Amino acid sequence: MEPSKRLERDGFLVAPRVLTRHEITTLRAQVDAEIDRLGVAFGLGTVVPAAATSSALAPTFAHAAVVDAVRDALGEERIVFTMESGLHRNVTGPWHDDLGTHTVEGGYYGTPAVHARADCRVVKVAIYLQDQDGERSLCVRAGTHRRPDLDDGPVIRLDTRAGDVVVFDARLAHRGQAPGRLDSAIVSAARVAPRSARGDVVASVRRLRNRWCRRADRLAVFSAFGPDNEMTERYARRNLDRELAQAGHSVADPPSDLLARFSALGVGVVPGPAVAV
Repeated sequence: MEPSKRLERDGFLVAPRVLTRHEITTLRAQVDAEIDRLGVAFGLGTVVPAAATSSALAPTFAHAAVVDAVRDALGEERIVFTMESGLHRNVTGPWHDDLGTHTVEGGYYGTPAVHARADCRVVKVAIYLQDQDGERSLCVRAGTHRRPDLDDGPVIRLDTRAGDVVVFDARLAHRGQAPGRLDSAIVSAARVAPRSARGDVVASVRRLRNRWCRRADRLAVFSAFGPDNEMTERYARRNLDRELAQAGHSVADPPSDLLARFSALGVGVVPGPAVAV
């Protein structure tokens, strides 16, 4: 079955071996450095929102093979990059979609009944920088991009290898690794720290646990693309406002290197220059 038909039916697909092992090794070091420099506590781990506003990872967000995977998934030649972009380290979380209804009034699309609309087709791209199986795997509920129920349908666990790329509809119900019993104990113990520092304390202790267990930190790079239409642009603008607020900074333009790389691939960028101040 063609990738676009699988995405339309299930709401997700896995493109195998998009990045090489060498690229993954290099990217792990880059992502770790960016998270150490810019990270904020989130989901018992650390994230860098609006990561594409830094030119350091432009080659990853504007990677030709990743763009090809997105074009195949959407069945569209004319696609745009939404500037939604994030780096994650050891993040956990519950079942959710990526529509922003709990963080932005009206959600990122700013309109109701998005599950029934054919023009709300923003897709998330997840690049996991280690093999993922068992409790570490991304879990999804197939078809929930067409029905607004996070608990509807059987759970599908996506066991992936480093270098695979997962493309999924932003409306799809999904979940990464859930917090475990030891995580709950770490959170409880961290309450002795000042409230403003608790998230960082939890993230640091969980990293130390990984080192003690000789287990690599879970690193991931996320981004989002969509067809070149009004709803994708609306999603992009509202999402970027949220990411910049979470990151605690603002930018005037996407980096020139990012724009040049996407231009060479025939991919637009929205919001474009001078939209976020």
